[in-house]
Amino acid sequence: MTYFPISHVCCGTFFLAVCTTSPVAAQQQDATSNNAATYDISEFEKFTPRTALDIAQQVPGFTIDVGEKRRGLGEGGANVLIDSKRVTGKTEDVLNALSRISAGNVVRVEVLDGTTLGIPGLSGPVLNIVRKAGGIQGSFAYVASVRTDRVPLQFGKINFSLSGGDDSLGWSLAFDHDQRRIALSGPEYVRDGDGTLTDVRNDLQRHIGDQPTFSAALRRSGPGGDILNLNAELRFLWFKLTEQSLRFGSDIGQTEPERIRELVSKLGRTRYKLGGDYETGLGKGQLKLIGLHSMDATSLEPEVTTFFSDGSVPTGTLFRRDAVASETIARVEYGWSTDSSSWQFALEGALNSLDVNNTLALRDASGVLQPADFPDSKVSEQRTEGVLNYARTFSPELSIQASVGMEYSRIRQSGTQGLVRSFMRPKGSLDLTWNTTPDFNLSAGVAREVGQLDFFDFIASVDPNNGNDNSSNPELVPPQSWIFDMEGTLALGNWGNISSRAYLQWITDIVDQVPIGATGQAPGNLESGRRIGVEWTSTLLGERAGLPGAKLDTSLVLESSRLVDPLTGQRREITGNRQRRLKLVFRHDIPGSDIAWGGSWQSDRDAAMVRLDSTFCETRDPGQAELFLEHKSIFGLTLRGSVLNILDDKRNSGRLVFDGRRTGSLLFSEQRKLDEGLKFQVELKGSL
Repeated sequence: MTYFPISHVCCGTFFLAVCTTSPVAAQQQDATSNNAATYDISEFEKFTPRTALDIAQQVPGFTIDVGEKRRGLGEGGANVLIDSKRVTGKTEDVLNALSRISAGNVVRVEVLDGTTLGIPGLSGPVLNIVRKAGGIQGSFAYVASVRTDRVPLQFGKINFSLSGGDDSLGWSLAFDHDQRRIALSGPEYVRDGDGTLTDVRNDLQRHIGDQPTFSAALRRSGPGGDILNLNAELRFLWFKLTEQSLRFGSDIGQTEPERIRELVSKLGRTRYKLGGDYETGLGKGQLKLIGLHSMDATSLEPEVTTFFSDGSVPTGTLFRRDAVASETIARVEYGWSTDSSSWQFALEGALNSLDVNNTLALRDASGVLQPADFPDSKVSEQRTEGVLNYARTFSPELSIQASVGMEYSRIRQSGTQGLVRSFMRPKGSLDLTWNTTPDFNLSAGVAREVGQLDFFDFIASVDPNNGNDNSSNPELVPPQSWIFDMEGTLALGNWGNISSRAYLQWITDIVDQVPIGATGQAPGNLESGRRIGVEWTSTLLGERAGLPGAKLDTSLVLESSRLVDPLTGQRREITGNRQRRLKLVFRHDIPGSDIAWGGSWQSDRDAAMVRLDSTFCETRDPGQAELFLEHKSIFGLTLRGSVLNILDDKRNSGRLVFDGRRTGSLLFSEQRKLDEGLKFQVELKGSL
């Protein structure tokens, strides 16, 4: 699990997705049960899965989507259910939950039509993991790796989970220790506004990080059908980025002496989450109470120092930000059914806050760090929403789901630019699914969504490395979107599966960089913007092509975005918007043996990071590729050896810095190419 920082052609208002059913013999199509594509657990034995997450990642034509960062615990989120129930929590919580379930406790896997489930915000293919009670079981995975890029051996990456209980009481415990050990090195060239080379640099970066996570879950089922779920997580993070840049302007005739510029950025983090839900029958329906409380304390300290070969006084800046963020959410849901329809009313309240203390120090004429004034700030939000959801199945071929709601929020910011504001925003959705044949269906939807704000965007900050300083902007409001979509699902029999999706999103109050005063800038709201894109997911099996046991998984995202630049008035991409994601994964489990081999290749491209005084763009070429060889039964364990970055992927970056705003003349440009080197990795997995 990753944790570390850092056109006029209109498709109309539609989504087109083709997510599919399995080509394997054991798959069944059940039109009486939400048109589920059901997979017997035996179909995954050839992959030797150790956890439910291992199984979910091998379901043909399905990709886990944890959803965008969302407000609260309501609509949207991950397209995965456990025992037909949504995982209480946010974003990555579903991945943690799946990793705590032993593969031996999974009975079957279903791919359901989300529109028929009556669960707000779920449409399209939804994965349901069905469990059984089976005593105490567990799994573990250990990964060690070494790189050719001058970083320490990565030897502490481990995952361990244990679960047990029966139908009335179940529990799980997990420990995960993630690590990052990366070094990047390469040349950087600086040119002035006329294109004249002014500086040559040799850069070396090291990324060293460790993140241990402890998590636990408890499930209690009462004799009357009452269900209680409790979960807890404690996570720590220690991360350090160092960069040493040797600068040789004198080698190209510049008068400035040779310099060594050092960047040291430290990040520490402690986070805990406590959550739970209780479900019971009430009247003719079901009542569910949900709660979540989290606290996240971070300490970020970047420092830049430049040393000169002629003995000049060093220059530099130190910035430190200590922040404590908290979130408390309470939600009540009541659902009931009438004939072929289902209803649910939900009421949710949330309290969010961010308290930031900043420290800034600048080196004086003697090279000594001296404190400088920099404001602290606190942002808090009180939010309430009510949503009514309706779902109806007219026939096995046709179903509909609709929701309508309203959100009220009150945002308060303290400090020199403190401000209190209140907002009322409508939200809702409409989804229609048509199962044209057992192998193909279509669905269309429209939704009105309220986006999530990053409270750090409200608060002034300093970036000593690039000078990308932000002012405080208390006027920031959440973006709102109209999203139009259409989906379809298709099964190709023994050939495999295909999944495709197209979407159009119109955004108001879109968040991008805006001017603050005469020279400042900060994240702020622009009038409007839009995104349009397509997604493709497929699984092609090798049996019909003469290569039994082989499969090729493909995922592709192509996206274009537009907004009106606040400086130039011209159209451009949304800052940092994804433009392309392409990933190919080939795996061949050799029939009659315990050997599997394969590889993967991934290529990503994002739009430039656009500020009012500069632009930054990074590309990776020719893409990240790996090869692996796996033995699935060495004393009951799975041993996998991999070689990563076999195509020598490079990180190419370019930065343009202007005189004042981007409407002024170009001051200088920076071009850098960093090499990551090869990575050799060994992974050992087993079941308990």
